[in-house]
Amino acid sequence: MRRNLRAVCAVVLGILSTQAATMAATFDIIGQDFVGGVQFINGSLRPSIGEDGKVVFAASKLPAGEQSFFVGDGSNPLSSATYSLSGYDNVGVVKIDSSGTVSFVATRNATPMDFRGVYRTDTSGSAYSTVFEVENVFGPPLMPDPQSRLAVSANGTLAFSNIVNGEGALYTAPQAGTATVLRQGSGTFFNNLPFDVNDSGAVAIQMEYTDPNNGLSRGILIFDTPGEGLATIETTIERVGVGNQPKLAINNLGQVAFILDFTATINYFDPPLPNGGTPNGSQIITPGVYMSTPSAFGTPFAFTKIADTSGAFNAFNEIRLNDDGTIVLEASVEISPGNFETGIYTGGDPIADELVRTGKTININGEDNFFSIIRLGDLNNQDQLTFQTSDFLTTDQRVWRVNNVPEPTSMMLLLAAATTYLSRRKA
Repeated sequence: MRRNLRAVCAVVLGILSTQAATMAATFDIIGQDFVGGVQFINGSLRPSIGEDGKVVFAASKLPAGEQSFFVGDGSNPLSSATYSLSGYDNVGVVKIDSSGTVSFVATRNATPMDFRGVYRTDTSGSAYSTVFEVENVFGPPLMPDPQSRLAVSANGTLAFSNIVNGEGALYTAPQAGTATVLRQGSGTFFNNLPFDVNDSGAVAIQMEYTDPNNGLSRGILIFDTPGEGLATIETTIERVGVGNQPKLAINNLGQVAFILDFTATINYFDPPLPNGGTPNGSQIITPGVYMSTPSAFGTPFAFTKIADTSGAFNAFNEIRLNDDGTIVLEASVEISPGNFETGIYTGGDPIADELVRTGKTININGEDNFFSIIRLGDLNNQDQLTFQTSDFLTTDQRVWRVNNVPEPTSMMLLLAAATTYLSRRKA
């Protein structure tokens, strides 16, 4: 997770120098119900985008309704991988990388038992391969099934987990490579929810763990070396109640952006390990969206608030982060007393940073659009993102790609986050 000072400064200065040249956001329709061989888009699976701008989404296929992954670049006809004809169903998540590899979690139908696993295919579905799977036997399972969560980095590094109650493991796999265990579940590392991965294979994961000073706790833990324990990992937030479940994203600078729903008070001790020590200060973090700099376990970390709920924002649902420091939020806003809508935002101002929102007519490419549902997909390092919409007027569902996503309103915020990162070194 360490980064060279010159390289990071070059990234920041490059961003600063191109701020004035930032182009206006543009929108492409990648997929739509009953267009290009698509029957009905699967709105429960968020669309994903690779570094080359290709977008993958799940949908049934015309004319017979076979379940498929569709991939589009906004210019050429959609390609499709019809996974239901290859023995897969109950897909939980799908991702795409810049090589055109489509990774997904699904059930593989077999005899005499089915399997639940992580699989790969190409954009045409010409071949399928298994990254990891668990046989669904009668009686107690041999190990937990993989979660319906995948993370993929810019260079195609894949992360997934099957940790349940201390059983299973967190895995990473290089692009087109085999999976290896990054962190085994244990009595210390107990359960997890969201996670993200960067090109170096560092995984930021929201996890329940046993804290030497606080018992069962939750934190955002950073694993970048197989088998690491508390003594050698970094964290972004730690020692909070298990009901506090922050969402997160990590970039290649090692910065972590996260959403905190409830106030957290983190108490520190000297020494922090092995069994705690003398109280040594605390940090109080209020609900909101943060850009943060991880630090060694048991030590304070640096953070900058991006947004909170003191104004029109009511809640933050999803967060994405790229190497430019661009943060994208799916959030709900109160547009009038008791009237809430969902939108996608690129900063902490619910008006100036609004990209799209439900409940209003938005003119895109000369066409009026009214969205009743908006679901954020992924953000890449080319400042492109994808999202899925539907409306209650035509019942059409669409998958969109946004190009030239606006960078943060205040570039000084990014500069501060990057420079505080430079001052920290892993113990």
